[in-house]
Amino acid sequence: MSRQAQRDISINIIKAHKSEPKNMLEEAIKLQAKARTEQQPFQDVWLVFDDDNRKDHKHVFDKAQKNNFKIAYSSISFEYWYLIHFFKKAIVYSNADNAKRELCNYIPGYCETLAGVFELLRPLYKTKALPYAKSLQRQKAYSNMYTAYLYKPITNVNELCEIILKFGK
Repeated sequence: MSRQAQRDISINIIKAHKSEPKNMLEEAIKLQAKARTEQQPFQDVWLVFDDDNRKDHKHVFDKAQKNNFKIAYSSISFEYWYLIHFFKKAIVYSNADNAKRELCNYIPGYCETLAGVFELLRPLYKTKALPYAKSLQRQKAYSNMYTAYLYKPITNVNELCEIILKFGK
């Protein structure tokens, strides 16, 4: 990537006012419409969320695809993405708390707001998390991000990470 291209890239991380995926989606639609009105449309919009035993995923995934938004998804909880940095197991957690408890075995004192998690996991990304996420996707016959909700366990957060890391070069 050229230096000019790197200067032209801007990544905006916007935390949704409500964390339910359907609410995140509606906020993203409004923000994209506003950006288009201001003649500065976003090239890509990513929604990042987990399963958390929600039932309305098909609607969210379908509408995200219709709006050309991308999805970084992890079954049951985002912590599953973190866990595959430490082990290669296809565990279907019954709830997010079970995944968080297991993560505490690898990151003592882990909580959702713990600072430094990404830096702690970064050295394990290429050697553990990325190959295992791809292996899991092959095992589940995962075809694209808009069908991720059909599979358990699954994570495709690696797809977003690969893009972020590409821009970081």
